[in-house]
Amino acid sequence: MFTQPATSTRRLPLVIAALAAVVVAMPMAASAMTIIQAPLSELVKTSEYVLHGRIAKVEVLDMRRQGRGVWTEFTLNVTDALKGDARKIGKQFKWRLVGGTTKDGMTMSVPGMPTFHAGEETVILLERHSTGHTLTGAPQGKFHVTTDAKGRKFVSRDMRGAHVVRKDPKTGRLVSVQGHGHHGARTAIPGNPVAHVTKQPLAELRKEIRGYVAAQARAARKAPAGKAMPRTVHKRR
Repeated sequence: MFTQPATSTRRLPLVIAALAAVVVAMPMAASAMTIIQAPLSELVKTSEYVLHGRIAKVEVLDMRRQGRGVWTEFTLNVTDALKGDARKIGKQFKWRLVGGTTKDGMTMSVPGMPTFHAGEETVILLERHSTGHTLTGAPQGKFHVTTDAKGRKFVSRDMRGAHVVRKDPKTGRLVSVQGHGHHGARTAIPGNPVAHVTKQPLAELRKEIRGYVAAQARAARKAPAGKAMPRTVHKRR
């Protein structure tokens, strides 16, 4: 199996500090994506849509002949629009991520970027870019939903494969987040101190997201007439 470097040069405005290239023909040596840790409130603010639903279809789009590489298109059956106009979003929503395996066996991937499988229940945060939507904050924009033996639903966010950093308030420097999740229960991943999985009840996450959306709407209403609310921009350092 061969890999090809991801060719997209667009920098996600909120959280990606660097997007490491995939190592050709060395899948075990691939570098990790580096992302700046962001609170859920900021991720929600930056997102155009926050959707809860189940993946209906996963399709690899081979665009190499057009010079656009390989993408995977995901179709979500929308259960609820936690942020965004439900009428505009519709019952199904599609978005694309860089990467995928083509029919001839070539694989393109971005280490640390999550993927989805058909039938998976998920909560996703999506921000708009020039050609559509992408996950807000890369892996921080996906919550995987699971159901336990008692029928209780939980969400987890898997950051393995991503190098998570934060700004040290004392020095101003970016430092690795070692085994620390900023949302939900913390679980360090053995052998990878900067990776973590976060977990919390689905109902709790939904309530928290709706609270941030309501707060953003209130702030927008209080803004002076004719002036847009300033958008938080995290500069690359």
